[in-house]
Amino acid sequence: MRWLLALAAVAACSVTSRDRALDAPPPDDFRYVSDMLVKRCGSLDCHGQDGRSLRLHGKFGLRLDPAHVPGYNKDTLAEVDANYAAVLTLEPEVLESVHRDGGRGADRLARMRWLAARGYAPVVVRHPSAWVASDASHGVGCQFLAQSAVCSGARLGNAVIVNTAASIDHDCIIGDGVHFAPGARAAGEVVVGENSFVGCGAIILPRIRIGAGATIGAGAVVTKDVGPNQTVVGNPARPFHQEDR
Repeated sequence: MRWLLALAAVAACSVTSRDRALDAPPPDDFRYVSDMLVKRCGSLDCHGQDGRSLRLHGKFGLRLDPAHVPGYNKDTLAEVDANYAAVLTLEPEVLESVHRDGGRGADRLARMRWLAARGYAPVVVRHPSAWVASDASHGVGCQFLAQSAVCSGARLGNAVIVNTAASIDHDCIIGDGVHFAPGARAAGEVVVGENSFVGCGAIILPRIRIGAGATIGAGAVVTKDVGPNQTVVGNPARPFHQEDR
């Protein structure tokens, strides 16, 4: 799913399935993803075999060209295209939802909703060393990793990740699908919109509002409100632009 997150900001393209066109990320960079998938999961005893719902073609498994033997010859462009189609059509509704919502935490939300619609209850995972105040609240599918802390009065939505040693202070409001990376900290009364990402060691000062889909860079110190889908970096945090790279 990582490649979907990387491509989520790219404009959608239509990929034709048997019944309709899918709203999906474009195939431009999928050759790199295909190479990774084939190396990790494409062997003859894994997804590189007939009968799998996700069927991968390439050097270590199934081959499209009968003249190519598993273990020899590089993956062909036709095999990359076949793998792209296989990934897109495995769970098209989930993929479309992730792509339309802009990625980030949207993949967790989409899968959680897909499972919930089929009668499965998403679990909450809490490490023994994590601490959540008795009067804090959270939705389903949340994860509280080692040494994380959620303080009094905080309200967390669904599928929120509070990663290792991250903390959310009193009376914060955290939207669905937000991810606090290791060591990230939100001071009191901070509001973070859904599907936002707060990078490692970032600090959000009290009463700051973070818009939906925003990205806070690692180590940033956020002293002003951040707009929806905006990326900020540095101390004090400032908008990041591609020309700054």
